[in-house]
Amino acid sequence: MKNYIDTQRGYKNIIDVLFTVSGVVFTFIMTLNYAVYIVYDGYTATGDYKVQFPYAVIAAIIILPVYFYLCKYRDFVFRTLEAASVYSFFFSAFVGIFISLQLIRDTERNLSHILWAFHYSGDISSHDSIWSVGVWCACVLAALSIVVFVNYVVNLFLSWFLALFNRMDKYDKIYFSVTLFLSISLICFFHSKTTAVWNSLDLVYETDAIFIYDHYYSVFSFGLDFDWDIGCGGIRHPLATMITYPIYVVVSVVANLLFWIPNVQALLYAVVHSVLMILSAIMICKIVRNRWIYLFSALSFPFIFYSFFIEKYPIIVFFVVLYVYSTVKEKNEELQKYSLVAAGGMMITFALLGIFYGKGKRFRERLLEYNNAVMLFLLTMIGTGRIHYLLDIYRLLHQNSIMFIEDVTSGFTIEDKFCGFTNLMASCLIPVAYEETEWSFYWQHLTDRMNLFGLAVLFIVVYSCGRYIKNKKMIPFMFWIFVGGICQFFIIGCGTNAEPLFSLCFSWAVIPMLVLGIDQLVKKVKLRNAIYIGLLTVMFYMNYVHCQDLLAYLMREAPIGKKFS
Repeated sequence: MKNYIDTQRGYKNIIDVLFTVSGVVFTFIMTLNYAVYIVYDGYTATGDYKVQFPYAVIAAIIILPVYFYLCKYRDFVFRTLEAASVYSFFFSAFVGIFISLQLIRDTERNLSHILWAFHYSGDISSHDSIWSVGVWCACVLAALSIVVFVNYVVNLFLSWFLALFNRMDKYDKIYFSVTLFLSISLICFFHSKTTAVWNSLDLVYETDAIFIYDHYYSVFSFGLDFDWDIGCGGIRHPLATMITYPIYVVVSVVANLLFWIPNVQALLYAVVHSVLMILSAIMICKIVRNRWIYLFSALSFPFIFYSFFIEKYPIIVFFVVLYVYSTVKEKNEELQKYSLVAAGGMMITFALLGIFYGKGKRFRERLLEYNNAVMLFLLTMIGTGRIHYLLDIYRLLHQNSIMFIEDVTSGFTIEDKFCGFTNLMASCLIPVAYEETEWSFYWQHLTDRMNLFGLAVLFIVVYSCGRYIKNKKMIPFMFWIFVGGICQFFIIGCGTNAEPLFSLCFSWAVIPMLVLGIDQLVKKVKLRNAIYIGLLTVMFYMNYVHCQDLLAYLMREAPIGKKFS
């Protein structure tokens, strides 16, 4: 591939101009799709459409010098293509073309509303109309920049995966193979018994399975639902669909090849989630260097539950762990930067981990490096059509404060929050108390009963943090337990009535500190191993009982053949 690209350098100026125009057109179209949305009053559509056409113009103007910089000073197009293999290039081209076709579909869907907002009343239904031809030409032009950027991301993550694979010893590979086999077996079992694991909303623990399956993955630009989505959390997950859509492309192709398997697409999503969680555990183990983490991760409640139940958290945690791994272990500046953007883009609160970004030893140097990462994040948002998150920030924060913060944080005392936090700590390992209600399968006594097991875990973790406070590799884990856990859930009280829902977002930090804490507390190897085995046995038993109870409930409420409503 490199030799062929070198022969095309004579056309560099032309290719750079095409790439720049392509990128600006892509930004304009994406922003335009976001600029059309149904206006919602709370959760109710008013029937009115709102169009912010100037947003698309502003975004295109802002992004133009960025593409000029990439071509002039970074030689981005040729450097990206030179680094690609033939296979990665064709894979990227396939994904890029798929994305371009989706962009055409989204734009054609929104076109009538855009023109209607400008009081155009002509017929645009025919594919032979000048409007449709214009949409196709614009999206085909945008395909060039899409393919190049997809190729860049594929190169980056392929090099990371190959480096990680080369560092895996036989125990790592055994863990990967055995855990993946068991996860797939569990996935197939649950997916063959119930549709609720992917086609339900708030039926089990307030999970948004159908929303993730039908909205996060398969929707490239939110379009008409923009106002509802940003009010209900889009601003908290600003780059989610950009990150998940390539997964949708690959899964869709494989699902079509396996068309005879019922609900195969949902099953494949679950397999992807399991792979990401397994890779996360391997990276954590490489940092901490304690193989007990493998067993604790694989037998933990969030790992088991989110292996078969469709949710966004496995993807979020993967990018978080990848960022931590590239910061303290791999020390890959490029991977560190983009994994931080992806982690913050999937869940904005994880941007707090950016405090560890960069290599500077002085605070001022680190702050400047973090500012560069923030600029990259903001430009990524603008370049992918999400300038609305910035220009409408006041309205969005106000709407989120009404629809999320006030509903979730109000009415809880400090005792309620502490009880909820102990349940969060416990749920990083085992399922906490649950019950079948009239309308859902839900936790009980989250805020009115302290979880003694969770309290014990908390004490050991705090002790472990004290012992490893000078270990720089463990600082990100401690930071997230304190800032992401104690401050966010105990002090502020976010999600006090549903804290175990976020257990996977904390188990990646809690489990290593728990294992290291037990290592420090129990010096005798045989006794320590006995404690580990006893704790793992309890985890296995409680998760087994939980899966049995959950399956019995789901087979009654949402068996195969019955659609959840």
